[in-house]
Amino acid sequence: GYRKLAVAGCEAVEAVIVSARAFFHDANAVKDNLYKVHHFEKEADEISDRLKREIFASDLSLAHKIHLRYFALNVENVSDRAEEVADRLAIYAIKRTI
Repeated sequence: GYRKLAVAGCEAVEAVIVSARAFFHDANAVKDNLYKVHHFEKEADEISDRLKREIFASDLSLAHKIHLRYFALNVENVSDRAEEVADRLAIYAIKRTI
């Protein structure tokens, strides 16, 4: 589960990087990759929720469960930050076209 979560986060970051590069060449091409960022961020949220439910359904000790949950939360934050950057980039792209 953690591997899938990390992959989704990395793909969201990669899409932000492509969008940022496209911003300097063609502001209209930014939108295409921003949809990918939102898709991968949503996917990471779903994976994280499923992972947290699996963690708490297991027979581990409560301290271990909480530790694993925080680890999943921190890995999920990567995709959340990518989405924040994507939102800002969308605003900058709109301002640039005006």
